[in-house]
Amino acid sequence: MLVRLEMDACLPPDPDPHDLGDLTSQLNALDVSSSSTSSKDRICPPGLNIICSHNRSVVDYERTIEIVSHSRKFRSSFGWAEIYPQLLLSQTRNLFLGLHDFGRFSQVERHTLEELTESDIGEELQGDLRRLAKTLRLILKLVGEQEEGESLVLVSQDGKLSLKQREGERRVLPNEYMNLF
Repeated sequence: MLVRLEMDACLPPDPDPHDLGDLTSQLNALDVSSSSTSSKDRICPPGLNIICSHNRSVVDYERTIEIVSHSRKFRSSFGWAEIYPQLLLSQTRNLFLGLHDFGRFSQVERHTLEELTESDIGEELQGDLRRLAKTLRLILKLVGEQEEGESLVLVSQDGKLSLKQREGERRVLPNEYMNLF
Protein backbone atom coordinates (compact mmCIF):
# COMPACT_ATOMS: atom_id res chain seq x y z
CA MET A 1 0.00 0.00 0.00
CA LEU A 2 1.51 3.30 -1.04
CA VAL A 3 0.46 6.27 1.08
CA ARG A 4 1.35 9.91 0.60
CA LEU A 5 0.49 12.82 2.84
CA GLU A 6 0.99 16.55 2.89
CA MET A 7 2.03 18.29 6.05
CA ASP A 8 1.70 22.01 6.68
CA ALA A 9 4.84 22.75 8.70
CA CYS A 10 7.26 21.58 11.32
CA LEU A 11 8.67 23.08 14.46
CA PRO A 12 12.33 24.11 14.32
CA PRO A 13 14.78 21.60 15.77
CA ASP A 14 15.82 22.00 19.37
CA PRO A 15 18.93 24.14 19.72
CA ASP A 16 22.25 22.32 20.14
CA PRO A 17 22.89 22.34 23.92
CA HIS A 18 26.67 22.37 23.29
CA ASP A 19 26.51 25.54 21.17
CA LEU A 20 26.69 28.37 23.70
CA GLY A 21 27.26 31.02 21.03
CA ASP A 22 23.73 32.41 21.18
CA LEU A 23 22.39 31.64 24.65
CA THR A 24 19.61 34.24 24.33
CA SER A 25 18.05 32.59 21.29
CA GLN A 26 18.29 29.19 22.97
CA LEU A 27 16.43 30.46 26.02
CA ASN A 28 13.82 32.13 23.83
CA ALA A 29 13.27 28.84 21.98
CA LEU A 30 12.42 26.97 25.17
CA ASP A 31 8.75 26.02 25.53
CA VAL A 32 7.99 25.86 29.22
CA SER A 33 4.22 25.48 28.72
CA SER A 34 4.21 21.93 27.38
CA SER A 35 5.62 18.72 28.75
CA SER A 36 8.04 16.69 26.70
CA THR A 37 7.22 13.16 25.64
CA SER A 38 9.79 10.40 25.74
CA SER A 39 10.43 8.22 22.72
CA LYS A 40 8.61 5.31 24.37
CA ASP A 41 5.38 7.36 24.28
CA ARG A 42 5.60 7.96 20.53
CA ILE A 43 2.70 6.83 18.42
CA CYS A 44 4.64 6.95 15.13
CA PRO A 45 5.03 3.53 13.50
CA PRO A 46 8.60 2.23 13.25
CA GLY A 47 10.21 2.77 9.88
CA LEU A 48 8.17 5.87 9.01
CA ASN A 49 10.39 8.72 7.86
CA ILE A 50 9.12 12.22 7.21
CA ILE A 51 11.22 14.04 4.63
CA CYS A 52 11.23 17.83 4.32
CA SER A 53 10.48 18.64 0.67
CA HIS A 54 12.66 21.73 0.29
CA ASN A 55 15.95 20.31 1.60
CA ARG A 56 15.26 16.53 1.75
CA SER A 57 16.19 16.34 5.45
CA VAL A 58 14.46 13.91 7.80
CA VAL A 59 11.97 15.68 10.10
CA ASP A 60 11.47 14.30 13.59
CA TYR A 61 7.87 13.12 14.00
CA GLU A 62 7.45 15.15 17.17
CA ARG A 63 8.01 18.41 15.22
CA THR A 64 5.20 17.90 12.65
CA ILE A 65 2.38 20.48 12.49
CA GLU A 66 -1.08 20.72 10.95
CA ILE A 67 -2.38 24.30 10.67
CA VAL A 68 -6.13 24.95 10.61
CA SER A 69 -8.12 28.16 10.77
CA HIS A 70 -11.64 28.58 12.11
CA SER A 71 -13.97 31.43 12.98
CA ARG A 72 -13.72 32.33 16.67
CA LYS A 73 -17.47 33.01 16.66
CA PHE A 74 -18.14 29.35 15.78
CA ARG A 75 -15.32 27.85 17.90
CA SER A 76 -17.72 25.47 19.65
CA SER A 77 -18.64 23.84 16.32
CA PHE A 78 -15.05 23.11 15.23
CA GLY A 79 -14.91 19.75 13.37
CA TRP A 80 -12.80 17.65 15.74
CA ALA A 81 -14.30 14.47 14.27
CA GLU A 82 -12.79 15.40 10.89
CA ILE A 83 -9.38 16.64 11.99
CA TYR A 84 -8.56 13.97 14.61
CA PRO A 85 -8.51 10.98 12.21
CA GLN A 86 -6.37 13.02 9.80
CA LEU A 87 -3.86 13.74 12.59
CA LEU A 88 -3.91 10.15 13.79
CA LEU A 89 -3.47 8.51 10.39
CA SER A 90 -0.74 10.93 9.29
CA GLN A 91 0.81 10.81 12.77
CA THR A 92 0.99 14.61 12.82
CA ARG A 93 1.97 15.48 16.38
CA ASN A 94 0.82 19.11 16.68
CA LEU A 95 -2.29 21.01 15.66
CA PHE A 96 -2.22 24.79 15.56
CA LEU A 97 -5.79 26.12 15.43
CA GLY A 98 -5.90 29.78 14.40
CA LEU A 99 -9.09 31.53 15.48
CA HIS A 100 -10.16 34.61 13.56
CA ASP A 101 -12.84 37.29 13.46
CA PHE A 102 -13.72 38.05 9.83
CA GLY A 103 -10.20 37.07 8.69
CA ARG A 104 -8.28 38.83 11.46
CA PHE A 105 -6.57 36.25 13.64
CA SER A 106 -6.81 36.89 17.36
CA GLN A 107 -5.75 33.61 18.94
CA VAL A 108 -3.79 30.44 18.19
CA GLU A 109 -4.41 27.26 20.15
CA ARG A 110 -1.88 24.44 20.22
CA HIS A 111 -3.14 20.88 20.66
CA THR A 112 -1.17 17.64 20.55
CA LEU A 113 -2.19 14.30 19.11
CA GLU A 114 -1.70 12.69 22.52
CA GLU A 115 -3.97 15.26 24.18
CA LEU A 116 -6.72 14.67 21.61
CA THR A 117 -6.35 10.87 21.81
CA GLU A 118 -6.92 10.99 25.56
CA SER A 119 -9.86 13.40 25.28
CA ASP A 120 -13.54 12.72 24.59
CA ILE A 121 -12.82 13.34 20.89
CA GLY A 122 -10.49 10.34 20.68
CA GLU A 123 -12.86 8.19 22.73
CA GLU A 124 -15.88 8.99 20.54
CA LEU A 125 -14.05 7.92 17.37
CA GLN A 126 -12.52 4.67 18.66
CA GLY A 127 -15.32 2.52 17.18
CA ASP A 128 -14.89 4.06 13.74
CA LEU A 129 -11.11 3.71 13.92
CA ARG A 130 -11.42 0.03 14.93
CA ARG A 131 -13.67 -0.58 11.91
CA LEU A 132 -11.11 1.14 9.70
CA ALA A 133 -8.32 -1.06 11.11
CA LYS A 134 -10.44 -4.17 10.54
CA THR A 135 -11.12 -3.09 6.94
CA LEU A 136 -7.42 -2.41 6.29
CA ARG A 137 -6.47 -5.84 7.71
CA LEU A 138 -9.04 -7.48 5.41
CA ILE A 139 -7.70 -5.57 2.39
CA LEU A 140 -4.13 -6.63 3.22
CA LYS A 141 -5.26 -10.25 3.58
CA LEU A 142 -7.04 -10.20 0.21
CA VAL A 143 -4.10 -8.50 -1.49
CA GLY A 144 -1.76 -11.09 0.02
CA GLU A 145 -3.81 -13.86 -1.60
CA GLN A 146 -3.23 -12.46 -5.11
CA GLU A 147 -0.61 -13.68 -7.54
CA GLU A 148 2.57 -11.59 -7.58
CA GLY A 149 2.34 -8.80 -10.10
CA GLU A 150 -1.46 -8.59 -10.15
CA SER A 151 -2.80 -5.10 -9.65
CA LEU A 152 -5.90 -4.46 -7.60
CA VAL A 153 -8.04 -1.39 -7.22
CA LEU A 154 -10.26 -0.43 -4.28
CA VAL A 155 -13.63 0.88 -5.47
CA SER A 156 -16.34 2.65 -3.49
CA GLN A 157 -19.72 2.39 -5.18
CA ASP A 158 -23.15 3.02 -3.66
CA GLY A 159 -21.63 3.08 -0.16
CA LYS A 160 -19.92 -0.31 -0.56
CA LEU A 161 -16.21 -1.01 -0.86
CA SER A 162 -14.97 -3.69 -3.21
CA LEU A 163 -11.54 -4.87 -4.23
CA LYS A 164 -11.31 -5.61 -7.94
CA GLN A 165 -8.62 -6.85 -10.23
CA ARG A 166 -7.24 -4.04 -12.35
CA GLU A 167 -7.92 -4.53 -16.04
CA GLY A 168 -5.28 -4.03 -18.69
CA GLU A 169 -1.56 -4.52 -18.82
CA ARG A 170 -0.54 -1.03 -17.73
CA ARG A 171 0.69 -0.88 -14.15
CA VAL A 172 -0.19 1.89 -11.75
CA LEU A 173 3.51 2.51 -11.03
CA PRO A 174 6.44 2.02 -13.39
CA ASN A 175 8.56 -1.10 -12.80
CA GLU A 176 11.46 0.96 -11.42
CA TYR A 177 9.23 2.04 -8.51
CA MET A 178 7.54 -1.34 -8.08
CA ASN A 179 10.99 -2.92 -7.71
CA LEU A 180 11.57 -0.76 -4.63
CA PHE A 181 8.81 -2.67 -2.86
